[in-house]
Amino acid sequence: MFDQFKQTYFEECEDRIQEAEEGLTVMLDGGADDGVVNQVFRAIHSIKGGAGAFGFDTIVGFAHQFETTLDLVREGALSPDREMCTLFLHANDIVADMLSREQNDEEIPSDLGQDVLAALEKIVAGSGAVVADPLASTDAGNFADIAGVKAWRIHFMPHKGLLKTGNEPLFLLRALQDLGELDVDVDLDHLPSFSDLTADHVEDCYLGWDITLHTEAPRDEIVEVFDFVEDLCDLTIEPFEEPVDVSQADVPVAPEVPLVAAAKPAKEPAAKKAVQATKSSGSASIRVDLERIDSLVNLVGEMVIAQSMLQEQVRWLPIEVGGKIGEGVENLARHMRDLQESVMAVRAQPIKSVFTRMPRIVREVSAICGKDIRITTSGEETEVDKTVLENLIDPLTHMIRNSVDHGVEKPADRVAAGKTSHGTIHLSARHKSGRIIIEIEDDGKGVNRDAVWAKALKQGIVTPEATLTPHEIDNLIFKPGFSTAESVSEVSGRGVGMDVVKRNVSDMGGRITVSSVPGEGCKMTLSLPLTLAVMDGMVVSVGSQRFVLPTVNIVESFQPNSDAISKLTEGVNIIQARGEYVRVIPLCDVFHIDDAILDINEALLILLEGDDGQRVAVMVDDVLGQQQVVIKSLETNFSAVDGISAATILGNGDVALILDVPGLSDMRAKIDLKQEVLNHALSKKEALDQGVAIEQEEGVCNECSD
Repeated sequence: MFDQFKQTYFEECEDRIQEAEEGLTVMLDGGADDGVVNQVFRAIHSIKGGAGAFGFDTIVGFAHQFETTLDLVREGALSPDREMCTLFLHANDIVADMLSREQNDEEIPSDLGQDVLAALEKIVAGSGAVVADPLASTDAGNFADIAGVKAWRIHFMPHKGLLKTGNEPLFLLRALQDLGELDVDVDLDHLPSFSDLTADHVEDCYLGWDITLHTEAPRDEIVEVFDFVEDLCDLTIEPFEEPVDVSQADVPVAPEVPLVAAAKPAKEPAAKKAVQATKSSGSASIRVDLERIDSLVNLVGEMVIAQSMLQEQVRWLPIEVGGKIGEGVENLARHMRDLQESVMAVRAQPIKSVFTRMPRIVREVSAICGKDIRITTSGEETEVDKTVLENLIDPLTHMIRNSVDHGVEKPADRVAAGKTSHGTIHLSARHKSGRIIIEIEDDGKGVNRDAVWAKALKQGIVTPEATLTPHEIDNLIFKPGFSTAESVSEVSGRGVGMDVVKRNVSDMGGRITVSSVPGEGCKMTLSLPLTLAVMDGMVVSVGSQRFVLPTVNIVESFQPNSDAISKLTEGVNIIQARGEYVRVIPLCDVFHIDDAILDINEALLILLEGDDGQRVAVMVDDVLGQQQVVIKSLETNFSAVDGISAATILGNGDVALILDVPGLSDMRAKIDLKQEVLNHALSKKEALDQGVAIEQEEGVCNECSD
């Protein structure tokens, strides 16, 4: 049981470390208001309190010094600049490292964080404050820091759910009693009338306490009494306005604290304070092992497949038999969709947990590159499936490092270009058409297209005869082994970053593009599915094959009008749809299906729109219906296939391929390019053959003439 408590403590510390880093990042950018400083202070204080309970003395000592420095900032005795905030961030990293070592039962080196600790002590010493030893005993000789203040006024108002957590206010009052003499008044403002009490309120806490404590203990020891309930109560601890003389030889021992004392007059209306308590209490939550959620998601996926199979079978029943069964199956389908959405919502998490890692990367890489770069974020509460979230960390890390190293200029170069000395990277997330769009935009110099083109030529990625648009040149940075860095460093130069990004994003069924304005900046855009488990799709037939088109990409389906069809060279068809010309891609040609409809006038066209807004029309035989499908990864079970993002199992048990809409255009372009190269090669071969024949004829003629 003790090990379970320790594991819970370490899990909670991960959240506290993240909270502290978020607050310190805001402080680093000049946002050190009281709320942010208090957020950081509470996080470190909670870590220290738990560490003391488990006997992690090294963590207690370091966190106490860190907490003391933060307390001086809270009180206004220190005004942190960027250098001090950077030191605080290093201190937060040291605490995280110590926690990780304790969690893994590793010994903490004696010199770990000593330079940071010395810097914190120097700051405190410079402020004139005196630090109490957090591990010292509580005798009178150790409390010189309270400078004659011997009385404290404490307001302790538990939230309604405090008792449900196993905490007991009486034990807290007795712990205070061990520190000195208590005067206790009970706050009854939250107590409802007898008629309003029901069995549901048995475990709710309605009482509060106003306490006067006469003690020689410092404020830190009073705060530690409330370590494990600080997030479950409203608490204020203030020095008494008039110091009370309790300098007699011994602090008197108070009698046992009564459970109920005299009630005091109400300071605020009970209804108003009840609303405040409700707001501060937060929502209840439980911790669930991720494997259980994954198992539940997989089970729901199998149920979706079974439900589709059942629908397929009912479809073939006679109407007099299948009518009632069909209604039940339709109800089942609706409930199944609700269940699936609820389960996926459990797995959905705000992207904030990934975004909060990026400021650290910007700071570290900026320091290596000698640059001054700030990062801003928006859309942090945008939710996405946890699996997508985990796979997103590496691509975003590479992209942020690339923006810092290659995008934003050094301060002197920025000033010379008429910009601010510090650069800015903006990281944003939003939902669009059932997908999550993530953008990384910087205000640097943009992509150096001349350098990219020269490097691509040198590496044989493009040929001198190739004609590329500026957008296509920008996207050459995703080619394997590509890098414009002149030398290899610890940040870049090996050409393995952006290639890895594109591959990882593609593995998740996503797309990545880059757009740049020379001298103004660069923007990279990621488009990813919200979940890798289930999706809505339209099932189409192409000959004897079945494919699934994501409904989020479908604009419309229609029978083509021969007047709207235009033929270009190499057998390419375009059609006018919704006021613009779009290319027609016959799926039978792309996937070499022989028994499909080949005449465009007899086929059905489906207009699709990619994440970048580009449209394309695919030619199919028929639309078989729309249904929810379970996504099965091809990479996991087989291998990657161009133009295909995944597979699924249909209601009749057949396997259908899910089309990668943006990849279809790329795939068709590659096919056309191969055809063009082939035609060019054939024409050269024909010319060569013809030349050889002419030479042979001339040779024969020469022999005859000879």
